[in-house]
Amino acid sequence: MARLSRRKVVAALSSAPLLADGKFTPATVADPVLVLCSHYGELARRQEHLMRQWGDREAWLGDNRDWFNLSKAEQRALPEAQLLYAIDEEYERCVRAGVRIVRRLRGCPRSRWTAPPPS
Repeated sequence: MARLSRRKVVAALSSAPLLADGKFTPATVADPVLVLCSHYGELARRQEHLMRQWGDREAWLGDNRDWFNLSKAEQRALPEAQLLYAIDEEYERCVRAGVRIVRRLRGCPRSRWTAPPPS
């Protein structure tokens, strides 16, 4: 089996984060770009899960608690809505963590971003 280049792995992680499970060989773990991309893929999957949870919860609140006709203060006071706000806070934490990862990727030397020349 042909060895995957870092460029192909990074492209796969960014285009299909659901396929990235973060289980790399020791040689791959030594490459900070791949490790950071793996963490970013995990965050992307978590954000997607949180968005689905948030949408399901908001739909339930709309159907059962007249959510969309309540004022912001009434929405905040609704006990069933606390999960919605907790999901929102966790989503924001994931976004901030993703920004930190992208900043760290910018600091990686350019040579780490390019694949070695074909043999």
